[in-house]
Amino acid sequence: MLLGIGILLGLVGVAGLVFGLLQKRKSGKLGSVPFHPPSRIMQMGPSAADAKGIVSTEGQTVLSNTPLIAPMSGKPCIAYEIEIVQEFEYYEQTDQGTQTRTKSETSMKEFKGSIFQVSDGQGGVFVDAQKMPDATLTQSFRHRMDIGMMIPGQLQFGQAVFNTPLLSTEGPVKAFIGTERIVEPAPVMYVMGQLAQGPMGLAIGEPKGMLSGKLMLASKSREALLGAAQRNAKIGLIAGGAGMFLGVVMSVIGALTGGGDSSDSSSGSSTAQVDPSAAAAAQQAAAAAQAAQAAQAAQAAVPTPPTGGGIVPGVMPAGAPTPRSETCRKAMLCCLAYQASLNANMPQACYALANINDIACRANVRSYRNMMRARNAPQVSACPE
Repeated sequence: MLLGIGILLGLVGVAGLVFGLLQKRKSGKLGSVPFHPPSRIMQMGPSAADAKGIVSTEGQTVLSNTPLIAPMSGKPCIAYEIEIVQEFEYYEQTDQGTQTRTKSETSMKEFKGSIFQVSDGQGGVFVDAQKMPDATLTQSFRHRMDIGMMIPGQLQFGQAVFNTPLLSTEGPVKAFIGTERIVEPAPVMYVMGQLAQGPMGLAIGEPKGMLSGKLMLASKSREALLGAAQRNAKIGLIAGGAGMFLGVVMSVIGALTGGGDSSDSSSGSSTAQVDPSAAAAAQQAAAAAQAAQAAQAAQAAVPTPPTGGGIVPGVMPAGAPTPRSETCRKAMLCCLAYQASLNANMPQACYALANINDIACRANVRSYRNMMRARNAPQVSACPE
């Protein structure tokens, strides 16, 4: 028993160490890659990047004049991934007779990305996300379509219609499940990738080379990402080390006591004697693990001071540029409302919406309203339709 627990704790410890090392590597990369505001990158050109052409920046997401629209939900986005899965039944022979089982397989999967901009209010830089980036995709649509005796020729999921894919030969299909995930625009978007000439000019895109990684997108600031990576690295390394130590100690104790089997005939009615030093070491390791957990909980409990006090939802800040149209004025107000809902304070980033065309402004209005509605943010009332 103790031996098995020890091995399990050891495996958990190894996983913790691997996680901690990966987070440490991530924090090192975030700290070493050159970081400049979007307008500064456009001024410096290729010299803004390091020797491999890698650069990072952050700013307000600005969608193109013809923004990418997710096919199922109809939401404007930076990128989307759609998937259709078919669920079918098959029969399996067991000791209890023939049993009906359920299985799923992917019938169709598609990714599509776009070229957009991040802006600091003084200028913007293009970002080429046409290849799958390293980003969090938010589920924007999911629907299960149950199938009866008749298989339809087409499947409709939200606003999208697809031809019915080839059916599984393993058993009768019972349902199709359509899922859509998107990379949402955000008031603060961190970008890390290779700076190179793209179809629309100088742009940050996926690094070249098989081992160079992907374009990184995150709806957080560089400071927040760096702090989270450093914190996770510390927690992973401490917890992983404690888990491995506990695993070794408990495995040794289990081996010395015959694997923890109380029915061993050679032991009779006597009680197995445990090395006091090993028990003390196990207690110290457990205390270290508890201390690491307590430190993590304490750090998570510290409230983050709000930084959005300079933005008043529904009110255009003094010094804001005059929007080219009423639609762009609404887009700016929605951007400010969304920033207020996140306690962000970058009104200049919203000023980039003042001079884009009405189609893009209208798409930004819908996007901000959808994101605030999804989080039940009260500031949505300051985003006019």
